[in-house]
Amino acid sequence: MFGPALFLPAAGYRSNSGGSLNSRGSGGDYWSTGMDSSTYAYDANFYSGGTYMTSYNRAFGFSVRCIAE
Repeated sequence: MFGPALFLPAAGYRSNSGGSLNSRGSGGDYWSTGMDSSTYAYDANFYSGGTYMTSYNRAFGFSVRCIAE
């Protein structure tokens, strides 16, 4: 059957220009292992509108969560 559910806190993110903290408590961004280029990488983000995989500049401060099988 299924194991325990994955918990991802709505930690928000740090802006790549100035470092301001945004969306804390209302959404989250988590870096993926995939890189788009030397400057961009993929992240999984979730907000009230849904969940998306998007490519962002690696200067953003997104969360990292290790997931093991």
